[in-house]
This record gives sequence, structure tokens and C-alpha cells, in this order.
Amino acid sequence: MIKIEGDFFDGSTSTRRSAALTVHAEQVTIHTLENEKNKSVYRGDLSKIDISSRLGKTPRYLSFENGAFFETHDHDSVDRLLAEYRCNPISQCLHKLESHLAIVLIFAMFVIGFMWGGVKYGIPFMAETIAQELPAEYSQYIGKEAIELLDEIAFEPSELPASRQKKLRRLFQGYTDNYPDYAINLQFRKGNDIGANAFALPDGTIVLTDEMVRLAEHDNELVAVLGHEIGHVVHRHVLRRIIQDSTLTMLMLLITGDVSSASSIVLAIPSIILDLSYSREFEIEADDFAYDFLISHQLKPDYFAQIMRRLEQRNVEQLNHSHTETHTKRELPDEHEEEDGLFKQISPYLSTHPQTENRIQRFITDEESH
Repeated sequence: MIKIEGDFFDGSTSTRRSAALTVHAEQVTIHTLENEKNKSVYRGDLSKIDISSRLGKTPRYLSFENGAFFETHDHDSVDRLLAEYRCNPISQCLHKLESHLAIVLIFAMFVIGFMWGGVKYGIPFMAETIAQELPAEYSQYIGKEAIELLDEIAFEPSELPASRQKKLRRLFQGYTDNYPDYAINLQFRKGNDIGANAFALPDGTIVLTDEMVRLAEHDNELVAVLGHEIGHVVHRHVLRRIIQDSTLTMLMLLITGDVSSASSIVLAIPSIILDLSYSREFEIEADDFAYDFLISHQLKPDYFAQIMRRLEQRNVEQLNHSHTETHTKRELPDEHEEEDGLFKQISPYLSTHPQTENRIQRFITDEESH
């Protein structure tokens, strides 16, 4: 006979009663140990009782069919009960594993590594696979909603002369016709605070700001930028980023139960595009596409390097101007304000991309480098 001491709960009230559970010939009996000493409060068959697994020093629970349960910290007695009446090698093995700190640490490191690998490689691979298989209707819907939101919060109608827009569209048409499956569509907008920039939307829409057009000294520089943005469209970077963020949001929802974050991904689509918050791998992939794009159309890769260098120079000038104004207003400017100014002034087209100089070197031909 096995006897286990603990507390009994009848399942209908929260009253805790000290009790003793005895098992004999697979018959379970529970007697109270306090005011109603030796009063039987339960009799039943052991096979109908659910016994929780051993987990550290947490209490064990023996749950009955009627909702009542018995709680105890006498793990050894429960283990003897299981060993004698129920052979459960899996439970015993798990207990032995969790009783060794080194094994627990190894498994913890394995879980952390598995999660890191899933986020680093698994989710991006899944996002790429899904993005390539999604019907065109999804891309068109997201692109339409995104451009409407961007027009509300960031853009104004283009101020470029109609003749200039027509000339660029005719020029770009000769290149975009090579990608009929992606419905490349060029749009012009006034960027205002965004400045010189270009955006690729999931439906194939490519937006050039007036400021980017004016910054270019040769139309082929804009063709080079177009090649980079076509790379984003062809590789479906925006869709992949949205899927990745959605997956991470859902994982956080499962872990934390924060339902409010699930709806935020839809509202985050414009900011994803505005900030160009692609991964470094996305940008390298788009740069590689632009390089091959220029070579295949017999254009010098230098065109991309030239407009990138001009963007960099313009941003440095804006930063210097901003710092000069700060010094005239305050004798000792706050360090954090200078850092904030840095991030505010740097063009989004450069700030979230790989180092500009590294990108420029990728496109400089031997003739220019010498």
C-alpha cells in the first residue's frame, strides 16, 4: 500500500483540506486529516485518475473525473506509485533529464539556437517561397492601398513638367517592356521631406520623386535607379518583408497574447516602404540586379555610382548645414540632438542600405577607378 499526504480540493469550492491518499490494489481512497479526520472524501479506480508529470519542485496533481483533485509535494511517493502501478518510462526519463543542470543548459542553448535559426533563415526562406507563389491580385491590392496611403501622408502631386514626365516614361518604357510579367508602372511624386528617393511597390509601381529627377545630371542615372527598383519588384522584396513581419508579429502574438499587435502590420506597410527597411541582403540583391541590368543594356554601371555619390554629398551638406544652425542657436549642442539630426537628415534611400561607399565601389568601372 502506498500513502501520500497532501491537500484535497472537491472541485466545486476553493476549500483546501489536508488529506491522505492511499492506494491498494489500484483502488484509491482519500481521507481528510483535520476536523473530519479519517472521513473518506473519495474512492475510485487508479486507472481513471490523471497524474501530472514531475517538474522540479512544483506540486503534483492527481485529477479525478468529477473535477476534484489532490495536490502534493511528495514527489517520491508519487513516483513510487507510478513505478508500481503505471510504467511510464518517458516521464521518468524527462525527470532525470531535467534534474541535471548541464543537460538543461544544453537543451536551453539548443532551443535558443533553433529559434535564432528559424528567425534568421527559416522565416526569410518561407517568406520568399510564399511571395513567389502569391497570385498577382494580392500584389495589386497591396500596391494600390500603399500608394493611396503614401499620397495621404507623404507625397504631393508631381511638379515636373508634363513634357519631362512624358520623356522619362518613354525612355523607361524601352527597359520595362523586358519585364512584362511584373507590370512595371512609373509614377512621379513630389517627395517634400522625403527628398530625393525612389520606391518600388509590390504591384510593380515604381515611384520617382521630383527631387530625385532633379538630382540626376543624366537620364541614364535615373535608368540605373530604375534598374535597382526593378530588382526589388522582381525579387518581391516588399512582399517578403511584409510576410516576414507578419510572421514575427503572429509569433509574438502566440507568445505574449498581445492581440493589438496583429492588426498593426497592415498599418505598417507604408512605413516599410517609406523607410526602405529592407534587409541588407535585399539591398545587395537589388544592387546586383541593377548591375546586371545596366550591363545587359550596354550602359555603364558608373551611372549608378554617380547618382549615389551625389546623394551622399547632398546629405553631407545638409548635415553640415544642420549642425551649423544648431551651433548658432546653442553654444553647446546636446549630443543626442546631433545624433537625432543625423538620422533625420540622411536620405532614406541611403540610411537603411549597405554602406554607400561600398555600393559605389561595386559600380565603378576600371576606367573611372584609374
